[in-house]
Amino acid sequence: MLHKLHQLATARNVIILLALDFIMMGVVMPQVSKKMQSYAPDAKPIDLEIPTYTPDRAYEILSVYNTEALQYYKNIELSVDIIYPIIYGFAFSLLIAFIWGRIAPEKQWTKLLPVIPLKGMLFDFAENTGIVLMINQLPERADGIASVTAIFSLLKWSLDFLAMAIIFIGLFIWIGRLLWLRKAKA
Repeated sequence: MLHKLHQLATARNVIILLALDFIMMGVVMPQVSKKMQSYAPDAKPIDLEIPTYTPDRAYEILSVYNTEALQYYKNIELSVDIIYPIIYGFAFSLLIAFIWGRIAPEKQWTKLLPVIPLKGMLFDFAENTGIVLMINQLPERADGIASVTAIFSLLKWSLDFLAMAIIFIGLFIWIGRLLWLRKAKA
């Protein structure tokens, strides 16, 4: 799998996936949020609680949702919020493979870095599943599910932020080397 990720880490593939990520982040998700607000003006997704939440906080968030908003949220978790993690997971993974494959191709440990955003993607899926299960249990509380879902959220956000840090560190090193080489040739 790692070998295939590194093969797919071309400039073309990275650009396509990053463009899709920007479309999802800048167009699709704001539209989803706007529609959610039309159902329940004070509604906000549990998914965006950073870094995590308690079961009480999760149910406090869900308490402002009416029936239509809960159904819409559940539908989003089972559709758009499955597609989006795939896009950002692979966009970040291929970007990491692309950058680190150029700045440290001989280092074996850098070949493992692209797995980090893919693990974040898996925890995002688990988080979405937990949220759907919580919604399905309403009006009853499922504090055990909420607690496990909160752990998935924490792991998702931790891995996503780690992936972003790896990208920025890699870009910093790569750009620094390019500038140093340009200065050395001058």
